[in-house]
Amino acid sequence: MGKPVIIATHMLESMITQPMPTRAEISDVSNAVLEQADCVMLSGETTVGKYPLECVDVLNRVITAMEQQTTQPYNTEVRLKTPKALLLRSAALLADEIENAAILAFTRSGYIAQVLSSLRPRRSAIYAFTDVPRVYKQSQILWGVMPFYMEFCDDPEQTIQNAIALLRDQNHVRPGTRLVVISYTVTGDRVVDTIQLRSVE
Repeated sequence: MGKPVIIATHMLESMITQPMPTRAEISDVSNAVLEQADCVMLSGETTVGKYPLECVDVLNRVITAMEQQTTQPYNTEVRLKTPKALLLRSAALLADEIENAAILAFTRSGYIAQVLSSLRPRRSAIYAFTDVPRVYKQSQILWGVMPFYMEFCDDPEQTIQNAIALLRDQNHVRPGTRLVVISYTVTGDRVVDTIQLRSVE
């Protein structure tokens, strides 16, 4: 349905008192990743537990291992009801068809990031830029989305260039990486949504 989901049911409860998880707990975390949940969350394990750092390490290692093994396909069941959502699906499919590609999106409401995340592109990272602090924080929980807070310029092209430079400087992309850019252009007094294909220089 495209709704962000957090699984938070004492994922590693035994680690409140023990330094190692049970096999059942490892299985629960693994299944959450296979079911494509947006987030898994610790609670008592890191607030009152004796091994908070070990809990985070275990969770991270299990998630990383499962994400490398999963072969779940692109999400075809999510309901896309608007032309803009269909445009975002086209962008996600394009990025997944191109080797060494990522998605670069700009959003002020968080809608674009949420729709792209719900589509679950398998091969493409989603870099979502916003100039709204609340949207930046909310986007952190979305599956596959790496959000960035950055001031936008009046010129859309300069905003795109600034975002690409930031990604390159932080080693998220390298020269030659293809970017499917979801942005807009101003034509007269109209704002037109666009999908652009660019290469990092």
